Amino acid sequence: MKQIGCAVLAALALPALVLAEPSFSGTKACKICHLKIHKSWAATPHATAFSKLKPEEQKKADCVGCHSVGLGQGGFDPAKPDPELQNVGCESCHGPGSVHVATMKKDKKAEPNMSKPTEATCTGCHNSKSPSFKGFNYQEALEKGVHERPTASK
Repeated sequence: MKQIGCAVLAALALPALVLAEPSFSGTKACKICHLKIHKSWAATPHATAFSKLKPEEQKKADCVGCHSVGLGQGGFDPAKPDPELQNVGCESCHGPGSVHVATMKKDKKAEPNMSKPTEATCTGCHNSKSPSFKGFNYQEALEKGVHERPTASK
């Protein structure tokens, strides 16, 4: 009986273990539930950031890291480019979305469990190391926003 109980507990814990390592889902996964936000993001420079790189820059980690999602973290891989992970997508600022997607599929009223971007998130790319840097004011960027703000229901 004890072995059966342990097997049941292990089976119940397995999905949690699989989800323990978040992975990048890509912008389409976010768009499914957040269409309005996605549309407003699509009109920003972040949505086309990768295409702004010259072909030789698309091979440089220093450039690609700020023009794609999750470079070197299991996300965008220049050797196998995934268009869903090109550009500055949702997960560039909010972190890997796999756990969020799986959680919300099970319970739409669950806590969103996505990272809120901080000043450090933004200045990781918006800094003097960028050849196109023209200054960055986090407070102004925060007030303006990068996309439409989500409503309480989404």
